[in-house]
Amino acid sequence: MSEYWNAYFSFINDKPATVVLDMAITEEANIEDYPTIVCIKLQIKNPDERGFPSKHELNVLEKVNKDIDKRINPKLYLNVGRVTTDSFRELVYYTSEHDPKMLIEVAHQIIEANDYDFEMYGMDEEELWEYYFEFLYPNQYHLQHISNAELIEQLQRSGDKLKLPRKVEHFILFNDEIKINGFISEIAKEGFNFEGKYSNNDEDLDEDYEFTVRISRIDYVDLDSIDELTDFLIESSEHFGGNYDGWETLVIKE
Repeated sequence: MSEYWNAYFSFINDKPATVVLDMAITEEANIEDYPTIVCIKLQIKNPDERGFPSKHELNVLEKVNKDIDKRINPKLYLNVGRVTTDSFRELVYYTSEHDPKMLIEVAHQIIEANDYDFEMYGMDEEELWEYYFEFLYPNQYHLQHISNAELIEQLQRSGDKLKLPRKVEHFILFNDEIKINGFISEIAKEGFNFEGKYSNNDEDLDEDYEFTVRISRIDYVDLDSIDELTDFLIESSEHFGGNYDGWETLVIKE
């Protein structure tokens, strides 16, 4: 288990979902040593209208998770994440044991002691850690949402109340100048200003892309607003063969 965990919001089967994931576990563990996946699916007792637990029950579920992890051998089992959606909480483990008797025994003891209905199951993965990479790991939109939340937290720590709109600059990577021109023309229709184009070779930036384009617009930077905005820019960039590379803005303390 690594120290770099993060969370993002998504939809699974059209139901709202939260995914909490160990984002760096594949850098700290050899996944070939842990080929077997085991999932523990608990039914939330008192879900709200979105299918999420109350604050009190969330604490109980977190304790169940921690108690299981304390009693299993961390050299044999990796707790890589959890998914909450549609009135269920799923805990996901990878293990070096083909027959995960320890996890099964511990899970039954702890979960039954907390009076939860649950089931445990494995999966046949065509590729190693397929469930982790293809289902749990955030896509580009979710990764940007995580980055957005981190940037907003930095703004708030600096005293920004996030109430006022301000100039927000965005960076998009490209390899084709013709497509850059098309992107700039199209994005101008949405009120964005072209601020400049840089050669990544000259600026020693991303070597996978030849150019970085900088655009700006006056926008709000609360989480909902900026997530919607970056979703739009990711999609628009991809349409012209570009890759959205984030945003920056100034702190406003008023």
